[in-house]
Amino acid sequence: MVLFGEDRYSMGLALAKARKRFDPVDVMRLDPQQKSRAEVLLTVGTPGLFSSERLIILDGLGDAGKASGRRSAKAKDDQGLTLEDLRESTADSTTVVVAAAGAKRDAPLVKEALQLAKDAGAGFRVREFPAPGPADMVGWLQSRSKEVGLILEPPAAVLLAARVGQQLGIAGAELEKLRAASAPEGRVTEPMVEKLVPESAEESIFPLIDAIALRRRDTALRLLHRQLKQVASNESELSLRLLRLLARQFRILLQIRLLDSSGADRDAIVSRLKLPPYYAKRYFSQAKNLSDAQLRRGIETLAAVEQAIKNGESREAQLETLVADLTS
Repeated sequence: MVLFGEDRYSMGLALAKARKRFDPVDVMRLDPQQKSRAEVLLTVGTPGLFSSERLIILDGLGDAGKASGRRSAKAKDDQGLTLEDLRESTADSTTVVVAAAGAKRDAPLVKEALQLAKDAGAGFRVREFPAPGPADMVGWLQSRSKEVGLILEPPAAVLLAARVGQQLGIAGAELEKLRAASAPEGRVTEPMVEKLVPESAEESIFPLIDAIALRRRDTALRLLHRQLKQVASNESELSLRLLRLLARQFRILLQIRLLDSSGADRDAIVSRLKLPPYYAKRYFSQAKNLSDAQLRRGIETLAAVEQAIKNGESREAQLETLVADLTS
């Protein structure tokens, strides 16, 4: 079996489920980058010593070109190792799973696997773990929740999707945290997500944009200082990150206004800009309160402030001047 795709978290769950079918002593992980072709084939071809069935997981089989730095000297003859070799050499009592985390359909290993599955039929399986799109994250979270024994209520799933974005590793870690917090019932509510899952950078910046859009200078400055207080070190880098986040928001708002003026409906704009559905209403509200000219001026000002900070000027003074200008 070959597992591939960019959804590493779901692939990890699938591997964990496969391991449960075998006694721990009959499960082995092999790194083809550290083993020669002959060693790998000998290993998969040798029946298990402790039971009639065993599982061998191969990681990184298709990474030979990417991981040459960690290849052992004895592994330099594995260039010819193919999935067909593995299929022909594997003992009947052994299940081999090739885990190609991050691989896409155009990867040579995946192309070989798909062709082999077509030729070999049921004797060879391929399973893809594609990364979900923004509109698919709620469904992805609910599906993964069921796999780990959670009941994720719909409002909780929507908020969680908004907070983790498409960072699947972070999403998985948050699900594990919520599972521990919701024991023994295993039911996750929206207030639990609100309390336990940190705001995304996008979510934390919305109040500042709201204050700027409504020309509430005092509120905007207070929210700006709150953002700056969050940094523990490297203040210049935080300032640049904040500037880029503001610039991103302004670009999105300008695109919304331009698409809206061209006649595109709201659903089409959300889809085209890949906006998180949970935040769509706030995006459109902010776009309504800021003119095209203000948004363009804001982007230009942000670029000038970024250059000033890189030249060593006071980050706080520059950001305060920025907020004052945008709220004037």
